[in-house]
Amino acid sequence: MKKSTKNILIGAGIATAGAAVFGAIHHYTTKYLMKLAIDREGPKSAAKDKEKLMASGDLSETVASIMESAKVLEETEHEQVEIIAEDGTTLVGHWFCPENAKRIIIAMHGWRSTWSQDFGAIAPFWFENDCAVLFAEQRGQGNSGGEYMGFGLLERYDCFDWINWVNEHTEAKMPIYLGGVSMGATTILMTAGFELPENVKGIVADCAFTSPHAIWKHVVENNFHIPYGLHSKAAKISVKNEFKCHLILIPLSKP
Repeated sequence: MKKSTKNILIGAGIATAGAAVFGAIHHYTTKYLMKLAIDREGPKSAAKDKEKLMASGDLSETVASIMESAKVLEETEHEQVEIIAEDGTTLVGHWFCPENAKRIIIAMHGWRSTWSQDFGAIAPFWFENDCAVLFAEQRGQGNSGGEYMGFGLLERYDCFDWINWVNEHTEAKMPIYLGGVSMGATTILMTAGFELPENVKGIVADCAFTSPHAIWKHVVENNFHIPYGLHSKAAKISVKNEFKCHLILIPLSKP
């Protein structure tokens, strides 16, 4: 074999091997990011990183306060309720309804968080101001069903279902206000795009993101320091495959 031919074959072999290695890294990195983004059970490494962050000196006092408020809210007398979403997913909520309620708040918590942690600090203010509150547990999290989170795309339909539940279970059509934090804020803003009942009077959205694509691009580039372009195409394909069985069951004409 001529030396030039041999060099070409060696070079081709190295290039092929390099492409294979890059492809494998790309595949597993994308798989990890998808699991972190939407799976009910995120990667164990991410959970450990969160624990370390929460235990850091700068945040430990704040975290302790949040957890104490959450505990108080959970232990406050209330009714745990369930509804069945359009795609058959069981959704859990926590209903606080004092006799003197003048308005109702439907509260949607954030990504990989809980109803009590996100709203434990504000709940006393609501209760002291004659608010009945339905704290929803978002799909794919906590006690609600579903294997995946939808970054508001699926949850907006759930929020609409909770509005209907509230109106069906209260005699007077009291004013309803939608409240949300982070992904919950995006959820209620997406819900606002529907034709809502007339007694839905306002929305309080805290730290919403503009779109699932925008927030994940920000997280990948700024938190993981990974060029988003390397994974965006594969991620879009994965999201389509993961969500298609759920999205197809939710009528797009609703409401």
